[in-house]
Amino acid sequence: MGLPLVDLAGHVPDDPHARPELWPTVPQPSAVYQTRHGLTAFASHSRYDQPVHCMICDSDRRLLLSIWPKGGMDVAVDGHKLPLQERHLLCGTLAAEPWHTHMQGEMPHVGLLVSPALLRQIAGDDGDAMACDLERGIGLWIKPGDVRLLHAAQELDHALLGVASSPLLREAKSLEFLIQVLRTRGPARSEGALTPPSTVRRGDQERLSHARDLLLADLAQPPSIADLARQCGMNTFKLKQAFKQHFGLPVHALYQQERMRAAWDLIATDGLSVSQAGVKLGYTNMSHFSSAFKRMHDVLPNQVKRGG
Repeated sequence: MGLPLVDLAGHVPDDPHARPELWPTVPQPSAVYQTRHGLTAFASHSRYDQPVHCMICDSDRRLLLSIWPKGGMDVAVDGHKLPLQERHLLCGTLAAEPWHTHMQGEMPHVGLLVSPALLRQIAGDDGDAMACDLERGIGLWIKPGDVRLLHAAQELDHALLGVASSPLLREAKSLEFLIQVLRTRGPARSEGALTPPSTVRRGDQERLSHARDLLLADLAQPPSIADLARQCGMNTFKLKQAFKQHFGLPVHALYQQERMRAAWDLIATDGLSVSQAGVKLGYTNMSHFSSAFKRMHDVLPNQVKRGG
């Protein structure tokens, strides 16, 4: 028996104010909005208590630009399997092969569906460069979302699902999210612009995912490169090289990025003081903590605490 096939084109309402089940596999709060530019913005708050496998396609042949603020899933396209971690941006084309997806747990999801032609029309050279990236290779890439992108995703989610929202707000937040997605790619046609990730052997992908889990298990006290390599069955040179190739960042840079994201959440969401957050993340010198926070977020942690 084959996997269920979900066609996204069948779940976009004629009435832009309707609130359909975007994913038919589980009941969930969700919303879809069609902007006057033709963008399809969506948000869903899913929870899969049991593993769910399905194939995803789009007979309207659009691009999917989306982020999972929490949770993640495995995506396989044309024999290539890519793990999607929480707070990572996924950009892909649904014009060719269906995606084989595996989902479990809590998975809020927010993003846009847009045709390549419309993206080029709205965003000019930047849109053309992104569409070209996604129309070659396996047509899919994943990278960590930064603070501005995550903030735009949160505001789009609130605009779509909030009871006090308005069409003007949904329109504005849809465009802001698109702007932040395009910004993550870099300048149009620049050297080193985002391209589909280099292929890492499946066995090494599993070792690298294990290494990432070990690295981020305790953000106050990370393991050494040598410990990571030993526990994952790789030598240190291969681990460092393959880690950067697979995740797009060196080991320490990814650790520090996630550490500072956690710092933001501890202060802005959980209400900890700056010193409490710093100590929880392993800092004994709050000046060093504040400097690292500002390098990542462009503001000092006490400004976030004050709501600045």
